[in-house]
Amino acid sequence: MPTFSGEKQLIAHLGASSKWAIAFSGGADSFVLLVELEKIIRTHFANKIELLVVHVHHGLLEQADEWAQRCRLLCQQLNLPLVVKYVTVDNVGKGIEAAARKARYQAFSDIANEYDIHHFMTAHHLQDQAETLLFRMLRGTGVAGLQAMSETTSYEHYQLHRPFLMVNKKEIVERADKWSKALNWAYIQDPSNHDTHYARGVLREHIIPVLNQNWPMWQENLLRLSDIMKQEQHLLEELAESDYRYVAGLCDDTTKCCSDEVGELPDGAGLRGDTSLILSKPLNIASLRQLSPERQMNLLRFYLQKNGYKAPTQARLLEWIKQINQVHQMGTDRAARLSQEDVTLVLKDRKLRFSTSQ
Repeated sequence: MPTFSGEKQLIAHLGASSKWAIAFSGGADSFVLLVELEKIIRTHFANKIELLVVHVHHGLLEQADEWAQRCRLLCQQLNLPLVVKYVTVDNVGKGIEAAARKARYQAFSDIANEYDIHHFMTAHHLQDQAETLLFRMLRGTGVAGLQAMSETTSYEHYQLHRPFLMVNKKEIVERADKWSKALNWAYIQDPSNHDTHYARGVLREHIIPVLNQNWPMWQENLLRLSDIMKQEQHLLEELAESDYRYVAGLCDDTTKCCSDEVGELPDGAGLRGDTSLILSKPLNIASLRQLSPERQMNLLRFYLQKNGYKAPTQARLLEWIKQINQVHQMGTDRAARLSQEDVTLVLKDRKLRFSTSQ
């Protein structure tokens, strides 16, 4: 069998741990990931890496039980342990795709705790990356949302690795067909992948074919845009960190709040990219009001996200900024509470603080 372009990335990622879990739906992508991993562990690591196969059973389609059984048979053939994780998909207010994704990632977290495995692999590939960016653009995402998926993402209990992000779907399917013949095992073709009742089905059936025909480089162009947005997001966070220092009273001049001039923030760490750092100091409303509305929104978004809360919508941020400025104009002794589902901003005694919503 010819060399697979994703092999080097698989080998590089495997070096991070001696215990791994792989998300295995039974589709072409995860099938190739599984059999390539099994081969590499056997030939390059002398079977010294433990691999747990995880099949998340969403129960959304009538074939779900059959698919779980087919995955079980392949794992028996490869002599690999399989865990079938049954989940309940609660799609109230989220949409079925988002709800299924949330349930899947919760399953990964549960497996990480139960089996003491903190490195997962998924088979997201180049086309998944481009589809995700396109979907976010159509949904009206901001700069942060236009950044591509990372090869490695850290969650509370595990790291998620995506070694196939630069591998083309066409190569994966060709590889899957070869492995299917070699192992006498037919990979699963999920009909929902092209079901136009789902957003991604609409993209795949109606939008992407037009893009492929008229803009054949659209995927590469989107990824280039994503790289630019990553740089822009870094600048926005750098500006927000500087503004936080000023508005929290850690320095007295917006032009002198850079980290190299005033030293590190509390807790001895920089902020950009560090989602674990808690910014505990309240914000001075008068100082916040000296910033432009755009910088005020950028700072509030940064302030909440770095404390682990969901980013507010643009409309909610605009309303918050309006109320913050009105409270200040009416007098510094005025108080107000600005809420979203997971957090409340409290304006009192000339300061802005946040508390967890009840």
